[in-house]
Order: sequence, then structure tokens, then C-alpha cells
Amino acid sequence: MDILRVPLWPITFLMEKIFAMYADFSGSVGVGVLLLAATFAIISRPIQQYGRRLEVRIAEKNRRAREDISALDSTLKGEKFFEATDAIYLHHGFHPAYNILSGASFLFQLPFLISAVLLFIDGDTLQGKSFGMIADLSLPDDFLSMGDIAVNLLPFMVLLWSVADAYFFYADNLAAQRKFMFIAVVIFMLIYSMPSGLVLYWLALSMCTSFFNKLAR
Repeated sequence: MDILRVPLWPITFLMEKIFAMYADFSGSVGVGVLLLAATFAIISRPIQQYGRRLEVRIAEKNRRAREDISALDSTLKGEKFFEATDAIYLHHGFHPAYNILSGASFLFQLPFLISAVLLFIDGDTLQGKSFGMIADLSLPDDFLSMGDIAVNLLPFMVLLWSVADAYFFYADNLAAQRKFMFIAVVIFMLIYSMPSGLVLYWLALSMCTSFFNKLAR
């Protein structure tokens, strides 16, 4: 994370100032977290919309290329098959390496997500601050206790929301749907033990982003 502090400093600095303003105005660190998430859902909206459009274009080019490849003469083997598929990809303006951009909307949002991690993990921004049923925003929420085992609820809420969002938003693109569901599971594992304030930010950002996406459709 240290190597990311310098390039992401402008975003982190802006987040810190906006968050402090919201927290001071509302008198609640938790409300400040929610308002910060809503603000950056709006700020990052144009770049995420561009990412969504890029995903659609790449998926369509990939689909057309695959249809043409599946129609190739089954007798083509080895180098001839490679040349034929390469020609098809060239014709459709697609390269298999472009598949990395099939998750462009998430990739473009990463700087804002990582900046939030840097903001809320460093220092004492959340330390000792409560919000609703969360006793300390700087610690995992420990909402459900079963004997000596404590279960963090907020990460599961992020997971469920992200999976549902991928299921409905990418209903017509199963490849993207599976990819974003996989990303949701990975994120769940990464954030499970993180401060509840950060996970609350992530959940609010996801919900606000989904809301804006639905308005745009």
C-alpha cells in the first residue's frame, strides 16, 4: 500500500477534507462516511459510465469474433487455424488481451476505493467513534456473536449487494456477470477483517453507484 500513497495522494487529500467537513457539519463520523461515499459515487460516475460503455463494446466485439471463429472450417489446424483466428480478431478490432478491460468499470473505480483504504486505515480518523450499532468504526463490526466466535455482518452485506448487482446489471452478459461475482467474493475476503467504517463506506458507495446506474438505464 505504501507505494500507492504518492500517486493517490491528491484523491486521498480531497477525501480527507470532504470527510472532515461532513463529519464536522453532521457531528457524526458515521454520517460523514456515508456522505463521503455518496459524494464520490457522484464524482466517479462519469469515469465509471465510460468504463461500462467500454465493457459493452469489448463484449460485443468478442461475441462477434467468437461467432466467426466457431464457424471456421473444422479441418483448419495448427498455424492455419491461428492465422485464421488472428485475421478474425483483426477484422473485428479485438485482441484477447482486451479481455482485461471487460471489468473496466471496476478497474477505473479502484483508485477511489484504495484511496478510501488509505484514508480510513491510517491515523485515528475512526478510532473510538461509534455509529448506530457499531461500537467502534475502527474495528470490525462483530455484529453477530456465537460463543467465542464473532461474525462481521457488513462484509456479508457488501458481498450480497455486489452479487445481486452483478446478477441484474449484467443479466445479458453472463461472462461479465461471472467475472463481477468472482470480484465480489475476492473483495469480501479482503475486507472481512477491515475497519467497519471502511466497509460501511464500501457498502454505501456500492449502493449509491447501483442507484445511479439504474437511473441511467
